Amino acid sequence: MLIIFDLDDTLIDTWNTHFPYKIGLVAEKIVELGIISDKDAVFQKIMEVNNTTVNGTEAINKCLDSWDVTDNNLREEIIDVYYDPAKTQEIPILEGAVEMLQWAFQHHTLAIVTQGREPEQLSKFPSAHLDQKLFSKVIVTPYFNKGLCYGELCGELNVLPEETIVIGDKYKTDLLPAKELGMKTVHMQWGRGKIILPKKGEIDYSITHLSELKQIIENL
Repeated sequence: MLIIFDLDDTLIDTWNTHFPYKIGLVAEKIVELGIISDKDAVFQKIMEVNNTTVNGTEAINKCLDSWDVTDNNLREEIIDVYYDPAKTQEIPILEGAVEMLQWAFQHHTLAIVTQGREPEQLSKFPSAHLDQKLFSKVIVTPYFNKGLCYGELCGELNVLPEETIVIGDKYKTDLLPAKELGMKTVHMQWGRGKIILPKKGEIDYSITHLSELKQIIENL
């Protein structure tokens, strides 16, 4: 079986560590540019808006809209801080991830499809002490809808969609495209996945701890 994981808030705890750290850097940049003078207020505003958006970039852009930042060069400069791979910190692996991955690696083919900018996403592996060699393929895509990547991955690894399971926290972009291709889907309730929940029947399984994944895979 091919098991495709999302990275952020599926295998590593970006939500509680990396994201607040990056938003702190964004807040510093916004103050430095003279847009808003209160760094703490900027940080709190973006963190609050993030609870209602589908990703961090959207949260930042919504706040910039509310502060009437119309200069695209300034906006790009701020977003670049958010994605800067040189500015990172240690990111904890989610509880149970190491054991689950070591077991799955022995019996199945593992892959990662993660959204973002490639330098920053790849920098998260050493930051989280996550062994990239466990995965036959790691794809970093700029697109939030991952359906095309899933299809290409199945073709490259010669695996049928019905022999594939996808695990992710953002069900709309991680899981619904997989479901449309006939893949099994597992919603990880972590990070944004705790806030934005799928409706009944939209995904196949839902878990709160990665240790639950083993039994799901064994039963398929």
